[in-house]
Amino acid sequence: LEDYKGLIKHQKNLNWPKKPNIILSSIGGHYNDIFNIYSAEKRLLGAKLIFAQHGGVYGVSKFSFGEFIENKADRFITWGWKREEKNFPLFFLGKDLKKKVKKNHKANGIIMSVTNFFNIPYQPRAAPNDSKETKKHLENINNFLAHLDKKLLSNFDINHADFNRKPNLRDEIQFKEVRIQNLKEPVITRSANYKLVVETINSTGFIENLYYNVPFIALFDEKYCPLNDEAKKYYKNLETSKIIFYSPIDAAKHVNKIYNNIDNWWSSAELQNGRKIFCEKYVKNPNNFFKNWKKAFEF
Repeated sequence: LEDYKGLIKHQKNLNWPKKPNIILSSIGGHYNDIFNIYSAEKRLLGAKLIFAQHGGVYGVSKFSFGEFIENKADRFITWGWKREEKNFPLFFLGKDLKKKVKKNHKANGIIMSVTNFFNIPYQPRAAPNDSKETKKHLENINNFLAHLDKKLLSNFDINHADFNRKPNLRDEIQFKEVRIQNLKEPVITRSANYKLVVETINSTGFIENLYYNVPFIALFDEKYCPLNDEAKKYYKNLETSKIIFYSPIDAAKHVNKIYNNIDNWWSSAELQNGRKIFCEKYVKNPNNFFKNWKKAFEF
């Protein structure tokens, strides 16, 4: 391996525990070679390695490279679901576990979450993975915007997670009245100032909106958002309630219809029941927080 000896030397010079009983991480196993070397060495000495779910799409995707990595640990703490013996169902592990998103009484407009994706094959995941899928993703967004009422475009923001990849979103969006903002702040923290959120991939934002009960729709594409068989029935409930759309035109028509009465749509019994069923399975509310968190570390 490239510079393996150098990584070993650097790892040994870190002020990390020499004889840990348990090692916990939410993302260290993905990209941190030094962490992986450290945890591998300590596991050989008897330490237990625990990974904790760090975002959305886990447990629902047909292909998940993240789950493949996490299930190599001794235990994988999830937000409520279980597919493998090593999975330990717990609850949502995001920030402000019990905090509710309180809408600003002057909330107005729409905010969409968009990320720059790779144009070369990267890893199996529920997002565009090559130039063809990225092009389709951008076409879906433009098609959605093309069928929105013109008056809605004048108060439409895109929260762009820009990782300096091509194509540049500013060059691809065909509607100049739409504001594109490169902000590091996640959409969920800004959602209180908007009437509606639009998610474009099956990821963390999607899960957070359901957990915090924030009115939103999701514009997905089945080609790069494939679901496993168990998850399909839970997502079907959200399709029926017109939260999830696989057609940008249908999504836009729905927004045009409900924009002036979003609360009536979002608070409907059918929608809220489907949301609660989904959350009980994939993003549970914390219950007996410290007691259950302690159990996650017992072997």
